[in-house]
Amino acid sequence: RICDEQIGEPLTAKQEQGAAFLISCCEFKDQARAQLMDLWGVYEDWRKRHDRPMLLHSSRELVPFLKARQCTRKRSNEDRWWQGIAIRHEYYEISLGLEQSDTLCF
Repeated sequence: RICDEQIGEPLTAKQEQGAAFLISCCEFKDQARAQLMDLWGVYEDWRKRHDRPMLLHSSRELVPFLKARQCTRKRSNEDRWWQGIAIRHEYYEISLGLEQSDTLCF
């Protein structure tokens, strides 16, 4: 998390990597949604494909980046997701080997 004292300071390697991942692999739109474990799976694949060191060690370490982008945690009786973020279509297919459902494409 970036606090007021850090504004104008260089980003840490972890902050830089998290930001690079989000810019490369995600889209931010109000109605977009993604599950944290899907984001984590895409992050792990992105990191390996780009030969990056493992600076984030669990899916929970993505949470401050999501909150900084004003994404919100949502849930229903059957599901949990982050509102405001979607995995770019090409990364969803490449990294997860799945096709996004029509309800998750934006």
